[in-house]
Parts: sequence; structure tokens; C-alpha cells
Amino acid sequence: MVEMTETSNEKLITRTALLVMVLFQLFSWIPAFGLPLGDSHEGRVLGQFSLHMKNFWSMGAVSSSFGASWEPFSDIPYTHHPPALTFLHIVVSTLIGEGLKQIKLISYAAGIVTIPALYWMGRKLGIHAKPVIISVLLLLATPWWWVYGRLGLGLLPNILMIGTIWSATLSPTRRRLLFASLATFFAIAASWHGVFLMPFLWFYVWRKRKFDRLTLSLIGAAVMGGLVILIWVSQGGGFTEFGEHFGERVERDWTWGEFVRRQWNFGTTLLPLWYTILALPALLLGAIDLRTRYLTVSLTLMVLAFAIVPSNGAWIHDYWNFSILLALFPGFAVLGEWVTSLIKENVNLITQKTKKLISPTIFLLLPLALLINLQPQHLHDDYFVKRSEAGRLVSEAELPDGQRVAWHLPQVPWPTWVSHKWDLPTSSLLNAQDLGIVPPGEMILLRVDRLPDWIDSEIESVLERRRGDYGLVKASVMKNYATGIQK
Repeated sequence: MVEMTETSNEKLITRTALLVMVLFQLFSWIPAFGLPLGDSHEGRVLGQFSLHMKNFWSMGAVSSSFGASWEPFSDIPYTHHPPALTFLHIVVSTLIGEGLKQIKLISYAAGIVTIPALYWMGRKLGIHAKPVIISVLLLLATPWWWVYGRLGLGLLPNILMIGTIWSATLSPTRRRLLFASLATFFAIAASWHGVFLMPFLWFYVWRKRKFDRLTLSLIGAAVMGGLVILIWVSQGGGFTEFGEHFGERVERDWTWGEFVRRQWNFGTTLLPLWYTILALPALLLGAIDLRTRYLTVSLTLMVLAFAIVPSNGAWIHDYWNFSILLALFPGFAVLGEWVTSLIKENVNLITQKTKKLISPTIFLLLPLALLINLQPQHLHDDYFVKRSEAGRLVSEAELPDGQRVAWHLPQVPWPTWVSHKWDLPTSSLLNAQDLGIVPPGEMILLRVDRLPDWIDSEIESVLERRRGDYGLVKASVMKNYATGIQK
């Protein structure tokens, strides 16, 4: 493993390309920044963190289980994920206050920072600048990244851990050792993926350096991160509740054949055809190349483990295996290196002056072509504008005096954003019999285009209020359009 150097011309081209990608990402994400939280993954995740922050400041650190409380959505503190992201939200709210923009700022900024971080990590693997830029571009040109790259911290903690460890392994200065230890602690405290990946990275370092300051420091960082998680779970929902949640994740009522077909449908919806076609050769090249072999295999095992063990999560959520983009990243960089070398070998007849002009022109036009192919406006409308209409509806609605539960149909799942806005616990009405527990004058939230089979579609004409595909209706009215209820 050697660090690659760049000429001044290469630096100018790569930095310009990075800037173009960052600006594209920034300006294509900005329109969603001001939208209300609604019936989307963004609404559910950021609605949850809104509850965490509100409860931390209103209940106090200890009473809110150090930010784990998400009442009134649930009385049980949420400690199913490591706590770093929750703590980060609390720190940011301490500096710039609470609010929707503050909540979104953390996730959106992390997504933007991921772009140069990916490039930096690829360079630490010993791959030339242009192929790394191409690999970053290919990842950014997928709908999967464009939709979900802005949520939580995404890939960033593991990217920082990988890059700092590879850098410190090459030259373990005191500064690099410190950065590698901090990044390892952060990755473990931020995600289960970091917990899974760290032992593989540590073993890589041990193979290179045996027991030295770096390997021992990484063990110390991992132990500290693990202790933080153990304390977090024990003071929050507890290990029994955590075990029950994990049990739900491994349950299944489908066949593995159905599972594979479902993952394929998720992938082909969120990945362009050209990316799907190139994924296999990229994976093979990443596993063959000596610079990327160990990392590609480690990341692939991570994706497979999280897809297969807690498979019910991957069955439900199309974003569950999002980290496959990171697993394929080294291979796409190697593929880019192979393609650029092939092109160079076949353009020797072109004069040096012409080559200098053509190369940067093609290199900078490629991002434009692929990002236009992404059709961000279409994705923005489908994944954010339409789903935010539910949030507008909830914001505008006035509930009857005395309503103490935010009732909703299952087609509007896990509505943390509703609980945050109305300051009420939520309850899903699974069938017509459940309507019997709802007082007649209370409102029920539903999705008009996805009504359950026990609701007559004509209910659309008698909604109390409607926004896009979402509506509110009184329980007494819904009972008139529900099958299986004696009128």
C-alpha cells in the first residue's frame, strides 16, 4: 500500500470535479430542506430525533434516559441503535437550538461531507485520483444514494474509520494514531455496521503491524465504544427489550426465494440498470485487486450479515442494505482505473496538446451526463413532495377537544412525525374491529391511495380534510365505510 501523489493538473481536475458533485448534491437537496416531515423514511427518522431532542430539554438528561426517550410515541426509551447520532443531535441543539431545520442540518451536512470523505478514503487505498472520482460519481448517480444519503450519518462513520486506519497503518504517527482511534470509537458508537466492521479492520492492521501502539489503541477505542453502547442500552430500554426487538428482526413468514426477489425489486428500483450491470464486475475486481481485496470482502460480509441475520428488516425496508454502495465503491474505483488505463493506451496517436484538452473536458462532462440521467426532480417529487403532504395535513388539522390518541391506518406506518406534531401517542387500527375502541368524533389519519381491503374506496368523498393522497376522517364516518361492522 502506497500513498498516491497528484500532479498540479490532476489536483485541479479532481478538485473541480469534487466541487461540481458537492454543488450538485447541495442544490438538488435544498428544495427538500424546507418541507415538513411526512410519511417518508425522512419523516419517520427525523420525527424520532425531534422527539429525542424535545424530551431531553423538557424532561432533563436523566429523566429522558439521556435523550433516548421518544414519548409520547412510546413509553420505552429507544436504544435499538448506538447513541452517537442521538448525542450529536443534542449537541447541535445546544449550539443552535431546536427545530426542523436544525434536525435536517445534521443529516444533510453529513451527506454532503460524505462526498469528499469517499474520495479521501479511496485515495488512502492507493488508487489514482481520477478512478476514485469516477467511483464517487457512480455512487452519487444512484437514486439509492440521492434519496437516503441525507438521512442519519449514512456511510460517513465507517468511511472515516476505514480512511484513518488505512492512513495510520501506512505511517503510524501520533496524529494519525489519534485520528484512527477517535474515528473507530465514533463508528462503533454510531452504528451496528461499525461494530461489525471494526474487528475486520483491526485484523488487517494486526496482519501488517502485529501488536504495536496502533493495534492496542484501536482495541482501546473499540472497548470504550462498546461500553458506551452497553450503558446506553442498560439505562434505556434494557437488554430484555433489546433482545425482544432483535427477535422480531429475525422472524420471518416468507421464503428465501421471496426474499431474494424482493431485494432484487428494491435494488432495481433504487439502482440504475447500468449500475446493476456493472456491480458484479466491480465486486469481482474489488475482490481481486490486492489494494482493495480485504476491504471489499469485509464490507461485503457486513452487507450479507445484516441482510440475512436480521432479515425481517431487509424484508420491510428498501433502504436496509444501503451500505452495499460502500461495499462496491472500491471495486468501482479499480474498474475506473482499468478503463482509464485502457483509454490512455488507445489514444497515443492524438497529440499531447489535444489529449490535455480532451481529458479534462470528458472528465468534467461525465458528471453532468450521469447526474442528468438521475432525474433528481422526479425523485424529489415522488419521495419528498408527495410524502410531505401528510405532514402539511397534520400541521393544518385541528383535533377535537379531548382526543388523546393519534389514530392512523397501517398504510401510514411508524408516524413519529405525527406524534411529535400533535404531542400524542399513536395507535394503528389494523382491522374493522379496532374501530370499536375509537370515540366517534375523533380523527383518523389514512392514505387514500392505499386503503386496506376492509375500507370502501368511496370514503374518499367524505373526508374531513385532505392533502394529496392523505386524509383525515371522523371515526363515526369511517365506521359507515368499514366492512364487518354491524351498522
